[in-house]
Amino acid sequence: MGGTIGHHAYNKVQAWIPTEKIEELAAYPDIRMIQTPFGPGASGTVSEGLSVVGADIWHQRGLTGSGVKVGLVDVGFYGYSSLLGKELPSKVSVRKMGSSSDFLSIEHGAACAEIVYDIVPDAGMYLVNAGDYDVDFHNAVSWLETQKVNVISSSIGINFSTLCELMYEIVYGSRWSSSYYSMQLEYYTQIRDQWNETINQAVAQGITWVQAAGNDGEKRWKSMFTDTDGDGYLNFTPDRNYNEIELPSGFSYGKEVYVLLAWGGDQDSSTDDFNLFITDTSDKIVAQSTISQAEIPEFPMEVCKFTPVPGKKYFAKVQNYKALPQVVTLNIGADSFAKFNICLPSGTVKMNPPADNPNVITAGAVSYTSPNTIETYSSQGPNADDVIKPDFVAPDGVSTSSYGSSGFSGTSAAAPYVAGISALVKQAHPDYTPAQIRSYLERYALDLGDPGKDNVYGSGLVQLPESECISDVR
Repeated sequence: MGGTIGHHAYNKVQAWIPTEKIEELAAYPDIRMIQTPFGPGASGTVSEGLSVVGADIWHQRGLTGSGVKVGLVDVGFYGYSSLLGKELPSKVSVRKMGSSSDFLSIEHGAACAEIVYDIVPDAGMYLVNAGDYDVDFHNAVSWLETQKVNVISSSIGINFSTLCELMYEIVYGSRWSSSYYSMQLEYYTQIRDQWNETINQAVAQGITWVQAAGNDGEKRWKSMFTDTDGDGYLNFTPDRNYNEIELPSGFSYGKEVYVLLAWGGDQDSSTDDFNLFITDTSDKIVAQSTISQAEIPEFPMEVCKFTPVPGKKYFAKVQNYKALPQVVTLNIGADSFAKFNICLPSGTVKMNPPADNPNVITAGAVSYTSPNTIETYSSQGPNADDVIKPDFVAPDGVSTSSYGSSGFSGTSAAAPYVAGISALVKQAHPDYTPAQIRSYLERYALDLGDPGKDNVYGSGLVQLPESECISDVR
């Protein structure tokens, strides 16, 4: 048949096979599903956040991470070898998962490692990539466990783009096969539960897990459907029946953007029906989703995709085809900082597993130049079980050699700051468990926003105390 067998984890096996052999392989009775893997998404010099979090003071006291091991799991670490002995330790331990090119696919992981090195320059560093969540992620974490790391920093996760793409496949796949919907949803649930189990096992072994919250705070809108002007379309404001999809200046044109409309909640919506349209500057429809709800009564949603072109603006419009008054939700999925002009960030962290896992320390982002103000794109809580997220915020927009003068923005930059701080606490208090490290950080965090822990800033800006007497450094 040809092809190559890779690694395996749980009930999943990696394989690279010719496309013309897929049907032949599917005929084997022991194979339940053949599926393209769930690839993780990256949530994108001495960095300026060092003094913001108080690490410089601890360095002066001799606390630099000696004796602590920090692992980073990421999509790729392109350029890391050129940083050794300068922006990274002279020696790092490396494990490559997936295909041979995956480890050097992007520089995202190298930038995260630079920030960790700034905070704990004398810590042991372990780099491992995860080309997918199906197999690689579990095996990557297992390797870090065998290396006895104390802290894991993860700035990857399933983002709105991945989720919206999956929903697109479910909605349009289920029109032709009643089993396609259930199989896709079952597979997604398996993957989500699998990576949470992997993380929970690591934490149970004494590893402090720090996770980026995600950059989807501006990719969601949610409210009651209101039609103040009576034209049949949702009014996002009293005089506006559209929501602009704003694309960042560095947007990679040629890539698809997904928009997902969902409704229902706790009420029976099997007979309710809405339509979704994407229009351009001239009000021309460039994409639409007008599926009859009778075709997919189990899943009240519409989803469409389009490929933006330079020089045009795009707008989402929602039509009440036949539905009772209720709450509707819009999500945008794009591998960038694309956003809605009118958005609602509350609850966006639960769309970004594993950032919603209560056992991880979830990091939101604030700019190092304005650390008292949340970045508008930073995903917010609570999670699905009403647990407050994020747990802390940390600086972003900082300088790294990997990303140059443009800066490293997003919660991907914030997470390695929190991971580095956790490693310093572990050096100062070697017997601390992950729960004790979390409590320590909560005790000294700078409270921001509403008094106490909240779903925007968590416990606040992560900071190391200047006043604590640390005389017993082991």
